[in-house]
Amino acid sequence: MSAAGSVSPTARCLTLAEEAGFEVVLTTDKRIRYQQNLTDRKIALVVLGNSTWRVVQHYLDRVALAVNEATTGSYVEVDIPVQKRAASIPGAQPEL
Repeated sequence: MSAAGSVSPTARCLTLAEEAGFEVVLTTDKRIRYQQNLTDRKIALVVLGNSTWRVVQHYLDRVALAVNEATTGSYVEVDIPVQKRAASIPGAQPEL
């Protein structure tokens, strides 16, 4: 809850997701860990360490593993390094 006693938009979103039957929320918001108390939640949070698709797509195995292993009320961050150059991404072709 916020200082005014109202429910935050993120908390409301998580509640709606739980009510709709979602088991996992995938996000790139690393601050959510400090903003939400997952103790009584039915939903798990999986947080990606990078929000750039051209990088994330090379780590889908890590994302899938985290989602598959998520449990009620859990929080996990998927380590996806911040890449500066395409040449440092596994399997990526350098841009010409």
